[in-house]
Amino acid sequence: MARLPVHKFSTAGKDGNQEYGTYELATEQVAARFTTLGAHLTHVFVKDRTGIERDVVLGFDTPDEYAKAGEGSNPYFGATVGRTCNRITKGQFSLNGKQYQLPINNGPNNLHGGVNGFDKRVWTATVITENPPTLRFDYTAADGEEGYPGEVAVSCTYTLRGAALSINYEAHLTENNPKDLETIISMTNHTYWNLTGCADPTVKAHTFHTVPVAGVLAVTDDQAPTGQVLPTSDDPLHPFNFEQTPRVLGDGLVQGMSHVELFKGYDHYLLLGDGHSTNAPIATLSAPSSGISLTVATDASGLQLYTGNFLLGDFNGKKTQPEGTVYVQHAGVALETSAPLDAVNHPAWREKTPRAATAFGDFAVDLLTLAKSGVFDTDTESPLKEGVAEKIFSQPSLNDFMALGKPAWRAARRTLQKFLSGDRSAGAAPSGAFIPLSDVKNHMPAQIGDYTDFYASKEHATAVGVMFRGKENALMPNWVQLPVGYHGRASSVVVSGTSIRRPAGLILDPATKLPHYSPSKKLDYELEVAAFVGVGNNLGSPIDVDSAADHIFGLVLMNDWSARDIQAYEYVPLGPFLGKNFGTTISPWIVTLDALEEFRVAQPAQDPIPAHYLRSSPRDAFDIKLDVAIKPKSAVDASVVARSNLKYMYWSFNQMLAHHTVNGCNMRPGDLLGSGTISGPESSAEDGSSASGSLLELSHNGTAPFMLGDQQRTFIEDGDEVVISGYCCKGDKKDGSYVRVGFGQARGVLTSN
Repeated sequence: MARLPVHKFSTAGKDGNQEYGTYELATEQVAARFTTLGAHLTHVFVKDRTGIERDVVLGFDTPDEYAKAGEGSNPYFGATVGRTCNRITKGQFSLNGKQYQLPINNGPNNLHGGVNGFDKRVWTATVITENPPTLRFDYTAADGEEGYPGEVAVSCTYTLRGAALSINYEAHLTENNPKDLETIISMTNHTYWNLTGCADPTVKAHTFHTVPVAGVLAVTDDQAPTGQVLPTSDDPLHPFNFEQTPRVLGDGLVQGMSHVELFKGYDHYLLLGDGHSTNAPIATLSAPSSGISLTVATDASGLQLYTGNFLLGDFNGKKTQPEGTVYVQHAGVALETSAPLDAVNHPAWREKTPRAATAFGDFAVDLLTLAKSGVFDTDTESPLKEGVAEKIFSQPSLNDFMALGKPAWRAARRTLQKFLSGDRSAGAAPSGAFIPLSDVKNHMPAQIGDYTDFYASKEHATAVGVMFRGKENALMPNWVQLPVGYHGRASSVVVSGTSIRRPAGLILDPATKLPHYSPSKKLDYELEVAAFVGVGNNLGSPIDVDSAADHIFGLVLMNDWSARDIQAYEYVPLGPFLGKNFGTTISPWIVTLDALEEFRVAQPAQDPIPAHYLRSSPRDAFDIKLDVAIKPKSAVDASVVARSNLKYMYWSFNQMLAHHTVNGCNMRPGDLLGSGTISGPESSAEDGSSASGSLLELSHNGTAPFMLGDQQRTFIEDGDEVVISGYCCKGDKKDGSYVRVGFGQARGVLTSN
């Protein structure tokens, strides 16, 4: 019988007067069950390669059994763990000069929130939607509960989309707390996975594979972090070498390092590198015998890898698992995504909620800190006064700020200009407002709902057209009539610093003229600038070209990575697909159009005159200098390979937005419009370097190698880092009239397939 998308089972057990609720979410691929006790994930049903359904998580049949296990040696099967997961050294930390002592429940340390953490609390369950199946658990932790400061409202939301189960945690201090109170929180899910459904009694035959990591946190014998990060090794026998190829977990358990042996298996935190992108995949666990794999994606700094070292046969398996199952040592593996353990006592590891900032010299100015100190209330005409700025700038993205429109954008800019110029009418700069850029972690500036890439550079379109169709047919007839574009993939747009994996697909063998599956051999960058939509429009209501600038929040640098050989085989008749949707890098800092106003210049003459809805001011271009550099893995410095300028772009962003909506298409705050590759006239680069915005042009599709320092290139090789930079400048430094606006960089390293 088919499962319902959301199903509530009859209650089972009580905690005082509160009954435990049990729920199931289901799609055609996966079913998952939960209980209100501890917001536990109790069952996950998935079919193996033969079509047999298996329950692939360790746990108990009833909520009462979870409550009973929590009274003794708590295994935390499927638990929602908090306030803080993992260990806090000696259960001690300080905030704002005040010392706090938490219960000691794991050797000399505090573990997983204490004796009565979130896993032992009864949560309130709310069915959010049936499509997709979504269930939210809510709990409010009292001030002083388990020694933590502040009353905190927390939620844990489970959502099933196809075969993907997402877990979203939210927390905020309630209004019952003093305004300046701070607390700590770091939640995780403690599910143990056995992807054979316990047909294999241990996970020793499972394989585990990760993206490149910064290292493993070093710990003492009682598992308190020392502050050191141990590098992983290329040695295939090293127990923490999970990056090169999928690693059999049992091999590492046997070979071991001292701490692997001491802890009776893996119980270690893998710290991700700075280039990790929000919610990008970081690890894959696989069971060869069942054919079931689990891919983990997260926005956290890393994960704790724990192989059930202290499961000693004290717990029996569930009725949904093979008869006679006993959870022995290494029966399951937990992949606990979270902030690093004991981060509160290691400032460099602390995670704070992403929030708005503006770059000023070598510092990031924390807009939330300014808002809390009343800086944005000094402008009596500002839409950001009376608490609006604090609410807007506490969000993890700029979407809500973008949606306020140009009056709010200009008010924020006015206030910041006044504040940063030294006018302290609102008082001295609040403590913590200026953060060195070297200490800042960049995030995606906005949640991108939709992404469209255009083809707006005439020089690029002509060069590519000549290459593939000849000079007579270089431009298609429609190119000069409208901005040509296609819809890209928003989910693979990543922030600068994120590594990009070389894609694979079908490419054409030039000898046999037959397609074959292969990693791309012609991996390219595309030098672009992109516009973020601020205020959207209603479905059916076009945006007029003359008002388009009021809808564009600002610009970022962009590298739309391209697999030329995959694209060449697939693009007829519907255009780019796998050759483009594997990764697009943007810079983290958005430069508003108002900040660019004094760099506005005339765009190239348009002939023929465009259709009426595309006719706009001839000064719709911006003089933004753009560079592309490549740094090979073995090189110390990057080498500039091309220089161009946004002013060469034939179609303006105003025209792109007007064209995109002329049919009534609705845009939303955070939507992204890419310019397409920006190439300039070949003689335009001042230092004689190429003005080509791609290696497709620079190397003539691989037929004309160029030198990169002492190395030869035609396309990007594994380990190469591509760095796109941009800035505007005018005036004279000598007379003080010099003005420079920087865009930062969009950079990314290509990793092997």
